[in-house]
Amino acid sequence: MKKLVAGIVVGMTFWAAVHAQDRLISPGQGTPERKAILDGVRGVVEQKLKGEVVFAVNDIRAYKNWAFVMADPQRKDGKKFDIVKLFGKETSQQMDGLKVSAVLQRKGTEWVLVQHMIGATDVWWSEYCDDKARKIPKEVLGVCP
Repeated sequence: MKKLVAGIVVGMTFWAAVHAQDRLISPGQGTPERKAILDGVRGVVEQKLKGEVVFAVNDIRAYKNWAFVMADPQRKDGKKFDIVKLFGKETSQQMDGLKVSAVLQRKGTEWVLVQHMIGATDVWWSEYCDDKARKIPKEVLGVCP
């Protein structure tokens, strides 16, 4: 009987995971999906900011095999990144802080970065609204008519 109940629970969990991809989700804090999406962004951001980061997430959406993230990177030790030192005075004055926006695609079990920007002052990801090759769901982008 215990094996039957365990099998039912595992089956229901698998079914829920498969069908959750059929609708727009915002993976909550501490979920494996959220961690996997943020890990897809983390490497390139840490390289550009020259340090380990944790993200204060403003927006995170996933649908089918696509995800969108907008987050503020913060140092693990709580200290602030020096945007002027990282990007120069002139460039940093034209940035919206260090806010990261990113579009990702799931490849197998990993989320792979398609495009990202740090400090963008426009809605650059709207260029994907009419991208017929990638077919990114408009629900993920959140800006398409």
